[in-house]
Amino acid sequence: MRLLLVDDEELSRRAIRVTLAREMPEVAIVGEASDGVAAVDLASDLQPDLIIMDIKMPEMNGIGAADALRKKGDLARIVFLSAYDEFEYARAAIEVHADAYLLKPVETEELLRVLRHCEMHLGGRAHPAHQIDLDHAPSSVEPSDQILSWRLRRALEHIDANIGGDLYLEEVAQRVGVGPQHLSRLFREQLDDSFTRVVNQRRIDRARELLSTTALNVSEVADRVGFREANYF
Repeated sequence: MRLLLVDDEELSRRAIRVTLAREMPEVAIVGEASDGVAAVDLASDLQPDLIIMDIKMPEMNGIGAADALRKKGDLARIVFLSAYDEFEYARAAIEVHADAYLLKPVETEELLRVLRHCEMHLGGRAHPAHQIDLDHAPSSVEPSDQILSWRLRRALEHIDANIGGDLYLEEVAQRVGVGPQHLSRLFREQLDDSFTRVVNQRRIDRARELLSTTALNVSEVADRVGFREANYF
């Protein structure tokens, strides 16, 4: 897989180079750029399979560079990096058909997971028929997993892992390192729903699974998924 690395921070580029050399030596970094204008020029010349690109850069930001490439017909897969946990950036990433939006500092495991997914579905240079659209992502990777903010995904993982316990907005927000108002806003902006409704729906989904795959009775299932009153459940 041919990779173009675009970030105005040399330390960020170096960290990714070191990680890939150690964990994915089959990835060839064919070029580097520190701004969006240079990224567009290099991508046109080098024809990379994948571009890892920062959002905030001088001259032209990552979204602008990606848009320029798409208008040229470039089908390289794009993974955005950002220090900004903003839904508007995620929305813009969808519009330019990015594969992922990762929050800095990027966790090594998450970066490798995304890159391996891109590599798995690459099969050589992307063809228009196989262009990734985050609204119609492959079944092996849910669209929400690609575009939700890092903190919201961690919140959902915590909810699922503790579905049988008491789940409070304040406690979950503390777990993912934000204030409760901020987390509540993420739920409404990115899931178009409230924290409480999302928790209840995930409890119900887990209950359906238990009722259909186990011999537990209704009261036992209710307790397993965090409904303390079987009648309410």
